[in-house]
Amino acid sequence: MRQTDSFGTGELGVPQGIAHTTVQVGVGPPSGDVRAKVQRAIGHPVQRAWPKWWLKITISVHAVLVFAQAVMAGQYLAGDYGFLEQHSVNAMVIGVVCAGTVGAAYFDRRFNAATVWPLVAAVLLFLAEIGQMAAGVWRSMALHVPLGVAVTVAVVFQLVWVWRKPAAA
Repeated sequence: MRQTDSFGTGELGVPQGIAHTTVQVGVGPPSGDVRAKVQRAIGHPVQRAWPKWWLKITISVHAVLVFAQAVMAGQYLAGDYGFLEQHSVNAMVIGVVCAGTVGAAYFDRRFNAATVWPLVAAVLLFLAEIGQMAAGVWRSMALHVPLGVAVTVAVVFQLVWVWRKPAAA
């Protein structure tokens, strides 16, 4: 019979119920795909933390910038015309951050086998923001304002999704 301590761990501090595997230490380089061997040993894919945190950070920064964009647009519409230049510069920064979100979603999919929808959503949002910037430059308010509302709603959905899903430790 195995002795356990108050933390529910067995000998060597390994939680009960986890399969024990033997690891051989050799002199040369590891043979085969080490990651695949680790995944088979622990029973689930190895998750990397940095793509998930990059995704959380870029989406959060993106959301803050999009909300600031709406505030600047409101100030401009209220008659403070100096905010139009800030609104324009912020739009370019938003485009760069959104491109970073596309990169983060790609790396999360690539390294953590995440679902494809965050990547597709990030690409579609990036394309919508390019259209948003073009409509703003062309002063097409009939397209610019509703597209801005749609982008804001999409970013809120992204933000809620990314923070509801726990990142790898």
